[in-house]
Amino acid sequence: AYELPAPPTPVILGPTWQRNPNWDGRSPLDEFILPELTLGWQILRWIPENLLDEDGEPFQCTNEQKRFILWWYAVNEQGEFVYRDGVLQRLKGWGKDPLVAIICAVEFVGPCRFAGWAAEDSPEDGLLRGDPVAKEHNRAWVFVAAVSKEQTRNTMKIFKGLFNKGCMRRHGMTTRSFAETRVTAHGGNREIQSVTKNPRALEGKRPTFTVRNETHHWVATNDGHAMARVIQRNSDKSKDGAARALSITNAYEPSDDSVAQRQREAWEQEEAGLAIKTGVLYDSLELPADYGFRPPRAEGQEDPTEQEIKDYIAAGLRVVRGDSYWLNINRLVLSILDTKNPASTSRRFWYNQVGADAYASFHHKAINPAS
Repeated sequence: AYELPAPPTPVILGPTWQRNPNWDGRSPLDEFILPELTLGWQILRWIPENLLDEDGEPFQCTNEQKRFILWWYAVNEQGEFVYRDGVLQRLKGWGKDPLVAIICAVEFVGPCRFAGWAAEDSPEDGLLRGDPVAKEHNRAWVFVAAVSKEQTRNTMKIFKGLFNKGCMRRHGMTTRSFAETRVTAHGGNREIQSVTKNPRALEGKRPTFTVRNETHHWVATNDGHAMARVIQRNSDKSKDGAARALSITNAYEPSDDSVAQRQREAWEQEEAGLAIKTGVLYDSLELPADYGFRPPRAEGQEDPTEQEIKDYIAAGLRVVRGDSYWLNINRLVLSILDTKNPASTSRRFWYNQVGADAYASFHHKAINPAS
């Protein structure tokens, strides 16, 4: 009988999935390499104490999300952020919008800035002597940026219902604090604002944190590149140097020349030593480019059965979804096998493969074993 190959080894970019060779088999977080200095431990304590999930329960990050937060808020020995810019690339449905909504909430009313070093152990805060200490930003101005109003709505609609009553009370938030395009706290001294499509209107603003939403859609024809440049300039000129921007994206379409593509290519140049590293956290979990929709066969072997094809695709999806346990693998398999869906689209959205067009020929041939 034919045996399916072992699950694929994913392509890992960034630190979130880099494994710790000294792991003792105990703590799941310690299985992976973690930053030595980070504000993230305080943030991870703050999140379930102040934020709610869609069921009204304390928000619990997955271990993958926790590791990303720990790295995004890593600091150096001077207390400066290690990363000045970032890209989070995952398959569709992974939960990028909820995670950046959480990060926006932290930047809005949570412990998001370096305040010094712990002088002594503080178990109630999860701090040891010498750990970096985090504080709130008293004039937080958070932007959720996209090239269409619909894109920003995906993130903005999460905020209503995200903060628990205690958090809202402490920060002067009421039901009137939540509007379609903005959220306010502390009498309007702190704000989350959605912004779209007008680079000139953004010029000169001083956001303390910006989300660039779905940058695979940011292209020249919708002013996406101009938007990205303005956002970068606004972050770079921040008074404390701590204002940053984070992109969330699916794998991009290579022919679009999107902001997502340019960010990826610039990061790859830096990693290859062709450009000086500029402090960008690029984090992606992808299937290898040669992992398609049809299990490999040696010459002379029979074509795979329908079940073998489904099992092969499912094995890849289980790897690339990471900790997003809510994704229904069987449903995604059927979507991939649906001949109405182009192979390149399935590869980009579900396999998180960049440059997917080159492999389109692997698709529909695999769907019908008799073909």
